[in-house]
Amino acid sequence: MNMHSNDQPEGAIAADLLAEQLLEVGQLLGEMKHDMKEMQYRVRLDEPEAVRDNLRLLSDLRNWLKIAFELETKFHDRNRERQGRADQIALDFDAARDQIRCRLDRLRQCGAPERFSGRIEP
Repeated sequence: MNMHSNDQPEGAIAADLLAEQLLEVGQLLGEMKHDMKEMQYRVRLDEPEAVRDNLRLLSDLRNWLKIAFELETKFHDRNRERQGRADQIALDFDAARDQIRCRLDRLRQCGAPERFSGRIEP
């Protein structure tokens, strides 16, 4: 597994960066929403440049929404990928306990059962 200088796996860093970028785009879209309201007000006042500015802002908004959707998709894909890995790595303690019991049973059958009692000793 590749590690980054701050001892985080690269996948975790990439997910953190995606989350950070998604938040930044979300903030930018919030600002653009405010700008749109302002533009609508200017259009209602019949300001000469308002319609052109509004169209430019709409174009920018479409581009940023597209970026936001792409980042969100990447973020969710990355989380699903990480969850899949976590599921693969997760330990099944019941299965491990059963395997250990079976091994102890085999050792007891082979000889010296007193050495492999199955009790936990201090």
